[in-house]
Amino acid sequence: KQQLQLGAASIDVDCQHVRAFSHDLYERIRSNPMEVIPIGDLAVAEIVEKLVQVEKIEAPGDRPCMIRTFNLGVEQQLRALDPNDIDKLVSVRGMVTRTSNVIPDLKMAFFECSVCNTPQQSYVENSKIEEPHVCIKQTCQAKECMRINHNRSHFHDKQIVRLQEAPEHIPEGETPQSVSMCTWEKLVDVVQPGDRVEITGIYRAASVRTNPRHRTVRALYKTYIDIVHIRKLGRGRRVQESASDNSK
Repeated sequence: KQQLQLGAASIDVDCQHVRAFSHDLYERIRSNPMEVIPIGDLAVAEIVEKLVQVEKIEAPGDRPCMIRTFNLGVEQQLRALDPNDIDKLVSVRGMVTRTSNVIPDLKMAFFECSVCNTPQQSYVENSKIEEPHVCIKQTCQAKECMRINHNRSHFHDKQIVRLQEAPEHIPEGETPQSVSMCTWEKLVDVVQPGDRVEITGIYRAASVRTNPRHRTVRALYKTYIDIVHIRKLGRGRRVQESASDNSK
């Protein structure tokens, strides 16, 4: 209710509170976040709908409320992530070294028939857009005639963030490792280069094509993290200075 009154579209969920309530639910969130977190989003949507009807509180725009899990209680080192962690919820700490510009990511494509201008919509499924092959108008039904209208399509805000592992996690004589991360919607432009952060997100693997024009993919996969929650810990320079003072 407080989040709705503040106009926020997300609710932070402390995983340690979930663990105290149900250890089984906590383990399910960690092992199957892509299934459990959307269920939490649906539960929050039902609560929001009741509050809007009973309390007469304004809904947070056209975007549904979602949950952002954090504080897993298990800090994982960036260089310790392995294939067993793919598609699981992980928590890593490090320093932001680079952020990209805001990237428009297609959510819904709006197609029009080039013969009769009949519109059709197609949503992203598994990172793919299926282009309609036949016009749905009975008097037209032309084939391979659809053109996309970008002005009427819907896009998400997306940003690529580069995270370097925390200095205390770097073994002596080793070079620091880094990982790419994807932020969406409200998490875009939340962090800047130099920020020390704790990231909670889903560790993913994506196939890499041998040639952008061909569908053949390589045997090696590219890993990245889909960010669910960001918690700032401070700026890197200040933390390093305080650490050096303590060592003296």
